[in-house]
Amino acid sequence: LAGVEARLRPARTAAPAAPLPGRGVQGRTWVTRVGIHVDRMASAWLIRRFVDRRARFRFVPGHEHRPRRGELRFDMYDAEFTHDGDLCTFEVMLRDFGISGASLTAIAEIVHAIDLKVDEPLRPETIGIAHALEGIARRHASDDERLHDGAALFAADRVSLGNRVLLTLGARIDRWWEKDGSESTTLLATNVT
Repeated sequence: LAGVEARLRPARTAAPAAPLPGRGVQGRTWVTRVGIHVDRMASAWLIRRFVDRRARFRFVPGHEHRPRRGELRFDMYDAEFTHDGDLCTFEVMLRDFGISGASLTAIAEIVHAIDLKVDEPLRPETIGIAHALEGIARRHASDDERLHDGAALFAADRVSLGNRVLLTLGARIDRWWEKDGSESTTLLATNVT
């Protein structure tokens, strides 16, 4: 019962602990531990997609790393962005950067369940995504390759989960991709009463 209550408890809504996008985080090198997996793959995708499209990443041994000028650390010891209470790093970044959206909330629930090894995840997609991430980790020893494939997986999940949320509401959407590769959508109609 305590586990169910903890999952149903709303996430903390404390004021952002870090600067918002465009204020000191653009053009930085983002550092995390070697051997990226669930939370670090998702967080790196989030950084590059929503915080800094030109973000660079560096993978280092955990506790021994001393940050260099211009580096921001995530999901590691003493990092600027890491777990906070019952929130995983991905959830902390959503909160601290003020990023929201139904599909991102769904991804956050999935990443949380996998990273924190929740016995009964809230979302049915969790097990499949966990297997896909494990496959990426086993397929690639290189963190750069894991980052590349993980980003593709989370981008696809965002589209799929976004469609599912809108379809659940009875909405029809039109989706297309701009020349720069960014995604655009238009809500055509909704049957929500």
